[in-house]
Amino acid sequence: SMRNDKSLCDYEIRVNGESFFCHKCILIAMSDFFKVMLTGTMKESRQDFVELKGFSSSEGIRLALDFFYKGKFDYQTYGGNILSILDTASQLQINELLNLCSEYLIKTLNNSNCVSILKLSETYSLKNVTNNCKAYLCQNIIDIYQKSHEQFSQL
Repeated sequence: SMRNDKSLCDYEIRVNGESFFCHKCILIAMSDFFKVMLTGTMKESRQDFVELKGFSSSEGIRLALDFFYKGKFDYQTYGGNILSILDTASQLQINELLNLCSEYLIKTLNNSNCVSILKLSETYSLKNVTNNCKAYLCQNIIDIYQKSHEQFSQL
């Protein structure tokens, strides 16, 4: 509720023309990226906003802030936005959220997505997910070959 009342917020994140109001102390506590930015000598530590660049959408920032304030990872909410949230968690060094995304990816692993998840895990250096994907592939390679030609051909 404090975040919803903009007058109580002391910081603004601007991404792709959208603004998100929040609290510096929450950003510092939840993200190594913001901790370095806001507790050091960077100009953003003296300003009341930051303009983040390099994000394809602002959805990942919104979901990350929801996670910061709610303290939970809602698989149903985040599942459809896993690429956006992974990208944001990686760029902003939100290790706890990266770990929760990893758990989600491992739980959803199946014959029709195992190679796609493997590629994603390698892109974001999610070693636990990569190892689980490789083990899954070894155990299910015949089924994947027979029933999921698209996944098999991506190998």
